[in-house]
Amino acid sequence: MASINQSGGDKGKRERAPRPDGSLIVIGHGTGTQAGDAALHKLAAVLARRGIFVGVRAAVLRGGPSLAAAVLAATAGPIRLLPFLMGGGMTFGQRLSEAMAGIFWPENPYCIRPLASILVWPN
Repeated sequence: MASINQSGGDKGKRERAPRPDGSLIVIGHGTGTQAGDAALHKLAAVLARRGIFVGVRAAVLRGGPSLAAAVLAATAGPIRLLPFLMGGGMTFGQRLSEAMAGIFWPENPYCIRPLASILVWPN
């Protein structure tokens, strides 16, 4: 099972910008409809155009595209996960971990902590 590396909220330390040699997966809850997941896909498209990562994919925990499909389609490692509209509660802590458990990861993914968890539960 892959472990989750988390960033953010460390007493004012600034994170370096990620190297442009990896992949980013923007992961959301998933609404089960294309219209409901449009904002997630729009964010992934905007980030892809910026060229910070070699590849940017969108994935959802409910519906499609799945996290497993996005990992298989990732063109370069390391893989970074960006939770979309998630807090630090049940979805991030349990459902995302459960979804990650059944996937073969070429190397441990780097999971960016949800903004809400940084603001509410700082380290």
